[in-house]
Amino acid sequence: MNQKKRTLQELRRERARRRDKRVLIALSSLLALLLAAYLVSHSPELRLPRLSFSLPKWSSNLFQSTKGAEQSQKKTIQGKFAKGQQVIITPEGIESNDTLSPYRNRLARIESFSSQKSGEKESIAYTLNFGHGDIVDGISEEVLSEMATSFALNQEVELLDRTGAARVETIFKEGDHEIYSVKLEDGSVVDQLSFQQLAYVYDLPLKAANLPQDNNRLIQEAMDLSSHYSFVVIRFPKGRYRIGSQIPESEYILLRSNVELRGQETELVVEGAARWFGLATGPTGYDGVSHFLMNGLHFTASDLVNGNQFIIMTNHGYGWQIENNRFTMVHKMSSHIFDLGGLQESTFTNNTFEGYAPNLTNETEIGERDLHNFYSEAIQLDSSSNQTGWDGGMMRAIDPNYDWTSSIPIMTNHITISHNQFLPYYNAEGKVVAYGATVGQHSSKVGMVSIYGNTFKETLATRFKDKSPENWFLEPIHLQSEMLVDIRDNTYQ
Repeated sequence: MNQKKRTLQELRRERARRRDKRVLIALSSLLALLLAAYLVSHSPELRLPRLSFSLPKWSSNLFQSTKGAEQSQKKTIQGKFAKGQQVIITPEGIESNDTLSPYRNRLARIESFSSQKSGEKESIAYTLNFGHGDIVDGISEEVLSEMATSFALNQEVELLDRTGAARVETIFKEGDHEIYSVKLEDGSVVDQLSFQQLAYVYDLPLKAANLPQDNNRLIQEAMDLSSHYSFVVIRFPKGRYRIGSQIPESEYILLRSNVELRGQETELVVEGAARWFGLATGPTGYDGVSHFLMNGLHFTASDLVNGNQFIIMTNHGYGWQIENNRFTMVHKMSSHIFDLGGLQESTFTNNTFEGYAPNLTNETEIGERDLHNFYSEAIQLDSSSNQTGWDGGMMRAIDPNYDWTSSIPIMTNHITISHNQFLPYYNAEGKVVAYGATVGQHSSKVGMVSIYGNTFKETLATRFKDKSPENWFLEPIHLQSEMLVDIRDNTYQ
C-alpha cells in the first residue's frame, strides 16, 4: 500500500516538472519575440521588407508606454508666440510671399502652432485667425511680430452710439491708426470704427469679504481707466459689497468723465460715510465731470436704524444720466445725496430715495434747530460759487483749484428730475424709521428745470410747514427761478 502511494506521488511530481518546463519554454519564446519586435521597430537597418506579424493586443501597451517615456524626455516645443497672442505679419513677410498680401496691416490671434522639420533644421509654424472666419496655416514665426492695440481681437466692447455688447472681429493697424470691425449680439457686423467710437468694458472685481477701503480702492482704480479710453463701462458684480470710510475727509472717491457705473443686482453697503466728488476743471458750467452715467446700483446703510451718509457732490459738469438706482437710509440730516453745484444738462430718472434724517422721525417741533435739518434735499440744485458755503467746505478742502474754478457763480441749469420716488423707510415691523426727503434749492436761484412724474410720500418737511412763517422751502419741491420751470404731474401722499 505504501509502495503504491510513493509511485503515485512520483508521477505527480513528474507531471509538475513537465508543466513547469512547458511554461518556461513558452515564456522564453514570448520574451524573444517581444525583443525581436522591438529591435525591428526601432532599428531601421534591421527592418526587413514584407515582414509582418501581429502581437497580442495587450503587448501594444508595453510599446506605447516605452515610446511615451522616450517622447516625454524630448524637449517640449517652445514657440516665440503663445496661443491667443495678438500678432501681425511683418512688411518683410508680406513682401516675401505674395499670397500673404491680403493680410497686410491686419492683426491676427495665434490659434495653434507646431514644429516643422526641414533636413536638420526645425522651425515653428503658426495657425493665425484674422477674424471673419479667415484662418491661415503654416505661417513662420520669423515673419510675425507681436502687436498691441487699444482693443484686442475678440475683446468685448460697446459702441458709443447704441446699446448692447459687441466683440472685436478684425483690426487694421498702420502706424498709430487703428480701424476696427465689431460683431454685435445679433450677429451683424459694423465696420470702419475708430478707437474713439468704442467703449472699454471693465468687470469690477469687488469682493464680499473685502474691507470697505479695499472696495473703495477698486472703484477708484476703475474710474481712473477713463484716462486711457474714450469711454469706460464699469460693470459692478451681483451681490453685497461694503464701501465707505470712518474718515471720509481723507478717504473719498473722485468721479471721472466718460464713465458709466452699471449695477447688476449690486448692493453697496455704506459703512461710516461714502463721499464721491466731481471736481471742476475750469470756471464755466461745462468745465467739470461730463458724461457720467450711473444705473442699477443700490446704496444702503449698514446701520438701518441711524443711517449712514452717501453723497455725490459735483462742481460744474454736464451730461449726467442717473437712472434706476436706489438709496436706502443713506441721507443723513442736513446732508444731500446729490449736491449739484452748477451742473448742466443732466437727468435723474426712475430712482428711489428711501428715508431721510432718522434722528428727526419722532420730533414734533422745530424748536431752536436749523430749518435746513428738516428740508435738506435729496437732490439739491445749487449754485457753484466760492463766495458761498454751498458745499459745506468739503469741495474746497480737497480741490487746490477751487477758488479759481468757482470764481464765477454758476447756476444748475437744464436739469430733468422725473419718475423718481421719495419715500419713507419702514422697518420689518412696518414702523416708520425715517420719513421721505425733498428736492429743489433753498439759498440760490436755479436755471431751467423740469420736475415731473415723481412720487413724494410722507415727506418729513411737510410735517412742519405750518410751524414756520417762511415755509415755501418746506414743500416737497421747492426752488426759485427766473427761467422756465416745468413742475407738473407729481404725486404727494
